[in-house]
Amino acid sequence: MVPGFLYDRTHSRNLFTLQTLFHQYPVSSTLLFLLILGNLSLPGTF
Repeated sequence: MVPGFLYDRTHSRNLFTLQTLFHQYPVSSTLLFLLILGNLSLPGTF
């Protein structure tokens, strides 16, 4: 874990979790977000 894990765990656990997910899967989360946006804005594409 990162050095600030113990500190962030008690103060901003949700924020730390979001940051960890976006740091571990930046490309996948971005593509998934764009894919969902595309499906919502352009229904019937797939």
